[in-house]
Amino acid sequence: MAVTVETIASADFQMRYCRFGNSSGLPVVIIPGLSVISIMEFAASVAAQYRLFAEKYDVYVINRRTDVPDVYTIEDMARDTAEAVKILGLRDIRIIAASQGAVIAMLIAISEPDLVNRMVLASTSSHANEKSCAALDTWREYAKSGDRQGLMLSFAEKIYTKEYVENYKDAFTMMAGLIRDEDLERFLIMSADLLDFDISDRLGEIRCPVFAIGAEEDLVFGKEPSLEIAEKTGGESYIYQGYGHGVYDEAPDCVEKVFEFIDRA
Repeated sequence: MAVTVETIASADFQMRYCRFGNSSGLPVVIIPGLSVISIMEFAASVAAQYRLFAEKYDVYVINRRTDVPDVYTIEDMARDTAEAVKILGLRDIRIIAASQGAVIAMLIAISEPDLVNRMVLASTSSHANEKSCAALDTWREYAKSGDRQGLMLSFAEKIYTKEYVENYKDAFTMMAGLIRDEDLERFLIMSADLLDFDISDRLGEIRCPVFAIGAEEDLVFGKEPSLEIAEKTGGESYIYQGYGHGVYDEAPDCVEKVFEFIDRA
């Protein structure tokens, strides 16, 4: 499957994205969660994971801006991502988003209701909580000290199941060696606003259909925020058993569930 990685250059920012699937199809926008290494480095893997969409949909994976300022809030990220969608000429989009990316998606749906047709929100929350702050504090300490391996392994252990971490431990260790100083600085900037964000009082402003996916053993947010999002938006929810925060990567039927919801419209 052909995957192209390109850069949007506006007057205010530069943002990388990758594209695959049917260029004549309806647009699907994937907004990934917080990461240490840019998702664009794994564009082919993302395309393979979402190959079910390739025949029918025009899929865009939009990363955060590359030229992040010293302070960059989630509201800023949402504004820039919405602007990128408009620059690409996309309308009536279907969004698939996870973790921090799903917070961005919620804010886009609130501020740009005519832009979003429906959205899947995986492993996320409308507000910071005790679990998320504890995880972030740990990761940020590793990043501040420059402990790349500690950061990557802690990241993996909080997000994935023990079996998954064990199977891919060598890969996580290898990725730690790819982390640059600028990646650590970017991570600290991108993660700062997650420590105290709260948009729970705005969930009722979301008008598009919502499907919230959570996991029983999510060590980052817990399952409760997904249920809250579904309730306050009048949406649907599904809670996986035996999986953690990274259920969207691990559960073998997750992409199928996402596709079924996206394909209803």
